[in-house]
Amino acid sequence: MADAGVEKVDLITIGCMSPGLFVGQEHLASLLADELGVTTAQLAIAWLLRRKEVSSVITGATKLSQLKDNLASREIVSKLDDDLLERIETILDNNPLNSD
Repeated sequence: MADAGVEKVDLITIGCMSPGLFVGQEHLASLLADELGVTTAQLAIAWLLRRKEVSSVITGATKLSQLKDNLASREIVSKLDDDLLERIETILDNNPLNSD
């Protein structure tokens, strides 16, 4: 994809969206979500929406309540300033822009 001018970015999402997280990471992500008054899934979606490297976010829902929660993530994006983004990257031990 580099030939098309698109850089590959590996992303790891938070909480229930990523079964590969370590228990400690999920706990810290949950604490951050609680601090913001949101779910970890909403935090994960908002984090993805906030990243300029992400062109689209695809979610799924089997219940109307899940769809509403997912859509509410848009309102959280503005809360994610650079400091919060750094905290998320630290929790995940993930910085896609510096990956090899």
